[in-house]
Amino acid sequence: MRNTNRWTDVPSFLKKLATLSLTKKLVLSSLVITFIALAGASLLVTRLLGNYYLHVKEASLVQEGEAARQQFIGYLRGQTSLAKLQELFKDKEHLQNIEIVINNQDHFEKKLDPFRHPESNEYTPSELARVYRGQIVTKVAMIGPNQYPVISVGLPLTLNGHLEGVISIHSPLYDFMHALPPIYRLIWLTALSAMLGATVLTVWVSRKISRPLRDLHEAALDLAGGNLERRVKLSSRDEVGQLGTAFNYMASKLNDLEQTRRDFLASVSHELRSPLTSLRGFLQAIVDDAVPIDKREHYLNIALAETNRLTRLVNELLDCASMQSPDFRLTLGEVNLNEVIRRVLAKMEPHIVAQELDVEVSFCQPEPLISGDWDRLQQVFVNLVDNAVSFTPPGGKLSFRTEIKAGFLRVAVTDTGIGIPPDELPKIWERFHKVDKARGRTRCGTGLGLCITKHLVEAHGGKIEVESEIDKGTTFTVTLPFSRR
Repeated sequence: MRNTNRWTDVPSFLKKLATLSLTKKLVLSSLVITFIALAGASLLVTRLLGNYYLHVKEASLVQEGEAARQQFIGYLRGQTSLAKLQELFKDKEHLQNIEIVINNQDHFEKKLDPFRHPESNEYTPSELARVYRGQIVTKVAMIGPNQYPVISVGLPLTLNGHLEGVISIHSPLYDFMHALPPIYRLIWLTALSAMLGATVLTVWVSRKISRPLRDLHEAALDLAGGNLERRVKLSSRDEVGQLGTAFNYMASKLNDLEQTRRDFLASVSHELRSPLTSLRGFLQAIVDDAVPIDKREHYLNIALAETNRLTRLVNELLDCASMQSPDFRLTLGEVNLNEVIRRVLAKMEPHIVAQELDVEVSFCQPEPLISGDWDRLQQVFVNLVDNAVSFTPPGGKLSFRTEIKAGFLRVAVTDTGIGIPPDELPKIWERFHKVDKARGRTRCGTGLGLCITKHLVEAHGGKIEVESEIDKGTTFTVTLPFSRR
């Protein structure tokens, strides 16, 4: 048997709702919320207005009943004749369209024909009991075949503390039936107008929101297609505007990254082409017997140097790539940084002597022990010393100083070289960045040393800074975390 449960259609409805555009979703949700709010408000106003009218009508009838009661008490006291009392009641009934029924169990009962509502006088036993106890009872009943409403008020008629009867006043709510429907129509027309206005406003707002989102969507597709120059126009400062700002920032960074990639490929190609061209030239000359036998060893040594340079470049490229990988890990252990610097100076001694450089060392005591990777820290200071030796003229000076300050171990490597131009300082950490021509460098490098150094220092949780002054020298300061044991 086919399942006719209406709730089985809910998931399909939600799926269809999910496929709607943002504008349609906003308009639909706004319509639903506005309809519920306006319908609730209209029903509440309608109910309050009806209750207010009944309250006013009830107060008026109670006032009339009090007046009738006083007149009847005057009759009981002999102050008014029966004929005059009936005339007063009859005039009141005709003038105000009100039926007044006065019941007296012993000697008086009065009903007038013109405005008789026999059903309205049928109080329930509990209601009559309340009137007999001296309370005022109000009720609304539907009277006649057409079921029109009649409001009735019952008041006790007492004299000298004795219940003489009941005054029952009835008033058909003709004015209520005729006056309130136009008001209700006005309320609902106002609600519908407000809903229409809210719909128009929602459509306008949703388009203001969705238009930049569509632009972002198109721009994202262009960006994915390779158009890294694509940007979105910013027309607001709200969340959508902030999203556009973030997109433009991302596009700018991607463009910079792409430019860096191109520069990197160009630099790698250039760095590889140079030694390979030299090797090919020398080897081709030897194969073609274009090089005299007594010169072959010299050219083979040059070819070996180019091979070593090529090997060093490839190794540093691999190093640089591995350090930028999420899987890069340090082999941590207890490291005496003073001893690391001593080993580096011993390793670099031939280059230092060849440049005729003086070395000054100032180590802190006791020997500082830190948690680090011995080989990687040695690589850091080999790069810094090699850099200092390469850019310091013969007869210059290298200084090394270690100190512990504020929970950090600081190592300063200072040379008296030719310095670094201020505009070059922010760029020295970039891959393949060289200032050879500006600095008159005497030995070729790969341009990767300082980039690798910075990555290794940061991998140890430290930082590296540089200060330089043209023709006076440069100081690299490595700061590493240090905890006393």
